[in-house]
Amino acid sequence: MPWLQQRQGKFYVCYWENGKKIRKSLKTDNEEEAKKILESYQISDEQHSQEDAILKLFSAKRKQDIQLNRCLISDIWNAVEELPAPRNLSTFTIKGKLYIVNLFTKWVKNNLSHLKYIDELTEKHAAQYIASMKDKAGRTRLNHLSGLSSVFAILLIPYNLERNIWKSVVRNEAVSVRKQNLSLEQIKALFIAAENFTGRVKYFWQTAVPLGFYTGLRLFDVCTLSWDEIDMKNKTITLIPSKTKKQGKELSFTLRDEFGRYLKKLYRRQKTGYVWPGVAEARLKNANWINEEFSQICKNAEIETQRKPEKGEGKKTVVLVGFHSLRHTFVTTALDMGIPDMQVTKAVGHGSPVMTGRYDHTLGAGRQISSSLPEINTKPQKSEQ
Repeated sequence: MPWLQQRQGKFYVCYWENGKKIRKSLKTDNEEEAKKILESYQISDEQHSQEDAILKLFSAKRKQDIQLNRCLISDIWNAVEELPAPRNLSTFTIKGKLYIVNLFTKWVKNNLSHLKYIDELTEKHAAQYIASMKDKAGRTRLNHLSGLSSVFAILLIPYNLERNIWKSVVRNEAVSVRKQNLSLEQIKALFIAAENFTGRVKYFWQTAVPLGFYTGLRLFDVCTLSWDEIDMKNKTITLIPSKTKKQGKELSFTLRDEFGRYLKKLYRRQKTGYVWPGVAEARLKNANWINEEFSQICKNAEIETQRKPEKGEGKKTVVLVGFHSLRHTFVTTALDMGIPDMQVTKAVGHGSPVMTGRYDHTLGAGRQISSSLPEINTKPQKSEQ
């Protein structure tokens, strides 16, 4: 509260501001006039006090609101689903993020049970979680780090988080082992093994294996192939791969007899929806049996699919051959035939020839391939009489 002070006949107003005493001359020696001026200072001081009190109330209320608007660690995914997604995500991507979040919340429950809310998590906790995955492949650790970072980015503003704790975690370079190419002899053995394999879904592998080799399509796109992407009359397959849907890159392939003959059999029974509804549903749910069946086909073809990990790979086993190997072989065979890089790039939907170059492993020096992908004849030869 301001007060008057008189020095050498002159009146001054005094008050405290930020812990410091302030003294201002009122430029008068008349006490009544000085008292009137003092009243205006006192009224102003009261107004400031009221404003300070109101600001304190607002600040306390905001803190209370923030505390009320907290997200339980166990409720992370429900919180994400209630908020608008930053972009359209495929069902497959959403299920992948859900899996990552569930693993993290389970780890917190087992190792940091004293923590309840996401705002209690720190960069140290994030680093500890990634470090706990040391037995996983480098690519897997990076996928978990990226997935959790994107989830917390969604929660950052709505739940008043100070920062995204996953951004500061060191992203160690993943030791990635790319799938091997297959020789034409191995491709033929794989075709024969697929022909003779009895899987869960009729005609799937008999179609999928040659389809992968002759088109370079990824397993997801083969599994979710639909009849509206197949033109039986003009013998073509036209689709936009799931990985490049955002760019809208449409690819088109010739319906070769190696896999077309099985599609004809299926087409007589069903002409709409997924070609293999059971396979599509399983792939969308990330079911393991699809990869397990392909591994068995490789085994039947006497193709080694795994090896023991080397130092630094951080895996229990290293996968050498998978369905993606058919895509690698498609690219490399085309390049070995002398097809220009840009045409191969367009055929597989890559963004640039640099990506195509990652697939270019040699199949053997001096080997010549005809001007088109070779026919793989799996039909038994008639014996001469």
